[in-house]
Amino acid sequence: MAKKIPLSGVFYWLNYMLDNHWGYIFGTAGVLCTQAVIDRAANNPNNPNPELTEKQGPKWLGHIVTDCSGVMVKIWKEYGLSVPHGSSSMVRQGYIVDCGSVPHPGWAALIDPTPDTPDNNHIGIVSEDAQYVYEAKGTVAGFVKTKLSNSKFNKFGRFKDVDYNDEGGEDMDTPYYATSRSEERRVGKE
Repeated sequence: MAKKIPLSGVFYWLNYMLDNHWGYIFGTAGVLCTQAVIDRAANNPNNPNPELTEKQGPKWLGHIVTDCSGVMVKIWKEYGLSVPHGSSSMVRQGYIVDCGSVPHPGWAALIDPTPDTPDNNHIGIVSEDAQYVYEAKGTVAGFVKTKLSNSKFNKFGRFKDVDYNDEGGEDMDTPYYATSRSEERRVGKE
């Protein structure tokens, strides 16, 4: 059987990112933000908004930063697995399966493609209660927990590498803790 990431471990890392106020810089996946990181992101030809990276990026200096798909890249790496950096690649390469319109805890949250944006261009992870989405929202907001009903997410899929039957037992590699601390600090700051 292929190695799987425990669902409790996914939520552990999401809450860790939230509690530690991770920021957002395009093209990153859990790195310390330096001016060199900002400059590299601003000069990346795939960056949809390099001017915003240059203007808002410095607020994340000294913080750990990630972009939306970098959240998954970081979590998967912590468990010795890999996933493509890019939500469209994750879908195309089969890392996200069983896509539909109903959110489930720990599932990928996607914005369904449109003619103007043919690829999925943003990804988050549905919260434990399926009422919120953890997401690296952008250079201004950073990593946040957004109320699902106030978001543009409209497509949801299961990550093939996550063990959704995990009960968060004591034998897990990473501990799970309740989300109340992070909700008090960051929910509502969307």
